[in-house]
Amino acid sequence: MRALEIYDWGQEGSERLRSSRFRILDTTLRDGLQTPGIKQPSLADKLRIIDYDAQMGIEAIDVCLPSDPKTPFFQEGVRCARYINQTYPQIETVVLARTIQSDVSATLAFGEEAGVKPAVILFRGSSDLRLLAEGWDEERIIEEMRRFAEQLTKEGHKVICATEDTTRSRPDFLKRVFVAGIEGGASELCIADTVGYADPAGIENQVKWLRQEITKGTDLRIQFHGHGDTGNAVANSIRAIAAGVETIHTTWLGIGERAGNTPIEGILSDLERRGIDKYDLSSVVEGARFVANSLEVPIPRNHPLVGDEVYSVESGIHVAGINKAHQSGLDGLAGVVYSAVDPARVGRDHKVRIGPLGGEHSVAWVLREMEIEFTPKRAIALLSAARAKNSALSREEIFDVVSSEGVK
Repeated sequence: MRALEIYDWGQEGSERLRSSRFRILDTTLRDGLQTPGIKQPSLADKLRIIDYDAQMGIEAIDVCLPSDPKTPFFQEGVRCARYINQTYPQIETVVLARTIQSDVSATLAFGEEAGVKPAVILFRGSSDLRLLAEGWDEERIIEEMRRFAEQLTKEGHKVICATEDTTRSRPDFLKRVFVAGIEGGASELCIADTVGYADPAGIENQVKWLRQEITKGTDLRIQFHGHGDTGNAVANSIRAIAAGVETIHTTWLGIGERAGNTPIEGILSDLERRGIDKYDLSSVVEGARFVANSLEVPIPRNHPLVGDEVYSVESGIHVAGINKAHQSGLDGLAGVVYSAVDPARVGRDHKVRIGPLGGEHSVAWVLREMEIEFTPKRAIALLSAARAKNSALSREEIFDVVSSEGVK
């Protein structure tokens, strides 16, 4: 039997990702906590989320927007920054700040109190939508970006010059804002797809434009912050890396405002299927469940890697395919014949149900797990029961059918 080959039609993009020195920034503790209706986590839970990030190998964590030193969010952010600095010094601590003096002053105070100078994502809206809604003056925006970037860098903070709604902004004005940030000392730039407006082609175009018009011939790095409003967050983030972005922003379970941020599980799934194993997936299921419980948010049943049903199989065709793959003797075939990522990579296995669309393979699999002998008569009876119910059978219902008189 010939060797298994999984052909990658996106091989060029995969090679770009493999050769990239990209990083993942987790913004669960800042942007993720802006999700409407969630329960705000305790400090202990925030520190535990940091632990899960560290265990996976996440390189940067956005801990808060330190706008008011009197709030518990500021104080807990300080504790998180200290914890990262003392326990996981390899992880970069990041905060967000608006281009207003009160935010910048609070950020400087934050660094003093935490005993660590966090990297600062310094941002201001740049699209006409934001400018017209707020009545902002373009020249003032440019002047404030330059001035506050300079104030932060003079105090020893790394500054990431970010524009809100970057993907709907005019190139001419966008360039002036980024240049102002660089003149103030910013060493990185951030593209924000604030309302998930862009598609992968648009992201690639914008990254290429930024590299050609602004960062070419410099050491300036680029970050990307995506949202899921049009369902493109993962694809956009992956395309951004392939186009030359060094840092992408994510949250656990994709939590965030509206349709949420780029889900870290989706990113990890995409990287894993390309054979890029720089992150440890062994705790991703546990971490996602912890975040869900802490914030009281549901995990979508079909969410990549961690959803309850993401490795469930009911269709007879799929179950037969997995079953035959198990019998083939080819190492690893069964795990990916009907999955992009082998469930074993995240400590899981396929879960088979006897449902209306099932077949004998489904029945044989389930009965084997339940240590019940398979017979053709039992298969007919169980499949008939599932079709009569019009949904999958529970374990109790399976026992009832098997125990019925005449079903042997």
